[in-house]
Amino acid sequence: LAAILAAPALLLAVLVPMSSAAPPTLTYSAHVASLGWLPDVTSPATAGTTGQARQMESLRIAGGTYADDLTYRAHVASIGWLPWVHPAWVAGTTGQARQLEAVQVKLSGAPGLSWSVECRAHVASLGWLPWVKDGATCGTTGQGRRMEAVQLRLVAKTPTTTTTTTTTTTTA
Repeated sequence: LAAILAAPALLLAVLVPMSSAAPPTLTYSAHVASLGWLPDVTSPATAGTTGQARQMESLRIAGGTYADDLTYRAHVASIGWLPWVHPAWVAGTTGQARQLEAVQVKLSGAPGLSWSVECRAHVASLGWLPWVKDGATCGTTGQGRRMEAVQLRLVAKTPTTTTTTTTTTTTA
């Protein structure tokens, strides 16, 4: 009887620490008009400003758990999409007074099989947009709207399950 009662308790003890583990993090910062580079923040904190009508001009992902497997790029006013860059590189422009309008961030390699990188932007006149993931456009393009702030986070992918159906046929 003791063994039967101990088994669920052991299973619970094993599952609880795994489910409460903190997700991996990213470290990033924003270059904002008339403020310059703001201090680094850790996901899912806000980089940039809200309520100040200041445009983001660049995003830099400085590091994090899976930084080596990240790439990102920026859509800049009057330029369009800039090339993909890796962490520690700047996506956007500085010293040109060009607003950042959107970014795309993606995770590849082995971490990309288990984790999604999600992003959401605070955009002029629209506020916070919904979270997007895995390289989708975060912000707007073709609308001339400035991106004012951004939040990033890594989220575990849920494993896909397949259901197998077995059919039996009987003959008479």
